[in-house]
Amino acid sequence: MKKMTLCILLLLVLFLMPMVVSADMGPKPSITINAINMPDGECYMDLLVEVDTPNDTDPEYLSSEYNQNMIQFLSSYHKDGWSAAVTNRENIIFNDMKCDVSDGKSVKYFGYRPPDRFKIIVVSSTGEYKVSNIIERKTFDSTVDFNFVTGEAREKSVLSVVFLQFLITCLLTLVIEGLILIAFRFSLKKYWLLVLIVNVFTQILLALAISVTMFAAGLFGAIFAYMLAEFLIFILEAAIYGVTLKQHKAGRRILYALTANIVSFVAGFVIMLVFS
Repeated sequence: MKKMTLCILLLLVLFLMPMVVSADMGPKPSITINAINMPDGECYMDLLVEVDTPNDTDPEYLSSEYNQNMIQFLSSYHKDGWSAAVTNRENIIFNDMKCDVSDGKSVKYFGYRPPDRFKIIVVSSTGEYKVSNIIERKTFDSTVDFNFVTGEAREKSVLSVVFLQFLITCLLTLVIEGLILIAFRFSLKKYWLLVLIVNVFTQILLALAISVTMFAAGLFGAIFAYMLAEFLIFILEAAIYGVTLKQHKAGRRILYALTANIVSFVAGFVIMLVFS
C-alpha cells in the first residue's frame, strides 16, 4: 500500500507541475507546412497576412546569408492587402524562411505566434513564385498541405488521426490489461468481458479528452489532459475492480488496477506523441 500511495503522490505532482509554469512558458500555437512539387534550387517560404501598410524588412534578412533578390521580392510583396509576415516582422514568428527541399518536398514550421488567417508564399532563386489560397487556422497546432505547382493549400483534418489513435490505444490497452490480469492470477475466462467493457468506456472518455484539448491547446495541453484523465480513470477502475473482481483481496484488485493503468499510460503516451 505504501508503494501505491507513493505512485499516486508522484502522479499528482506531475499533474500539478504545469500549473506553476509561467504563462509565457506555456504551450504556443504552431503551423506546419508540408509542401510538395517544390522548385529545385534555393527557395524561401513565408506566410502572408493582411495589413494596411507593410513594415520594413527585418534587418536579420538583409545580411549576405540570404539571397537579397528573393528577400526584396518578399519584402515588397503587397497585393490586395497581403504582406510577408516573417520578412517584414508583421507577426512574432520563430522560423527561418529557407526551405530544405528533397525530391520536391519540404517541411516548414512556424511557431510562437503564427497568424490565424494567412496565405503561403514561396519564391525560388529563378524568380518563380506561388501564392496559395487563404487558410483560416482551426486548430492550435495546424498542419497544412501545400502544392507549389497548383498553389492549393489545405489544412489537415485530425479526426481520422484521432480515431486511428483511439483504435490502436484501445486494442493495446486491452492486451496489456488482459496479460496483467493473468499475471495477478485473476481468471481471464471469467473477467474478460468486464475488462473489455470497462476499457472501451474509459478509452472513449480518454480519446474525447485528448482530442478536444488538442484542438484547443495543442500537444502540451493534450499531454496534461491525458495525465489528468488517466489519474481519474485509475480511480474509476480501482473502484470498479475493487467491487467486481472477487477472486482475491481488495488490495490485490486495486494494485492490479494501478499496475495496468501505469503500463497502459506509458504505452498510450508514446502513441500520442507519435501521432501528434
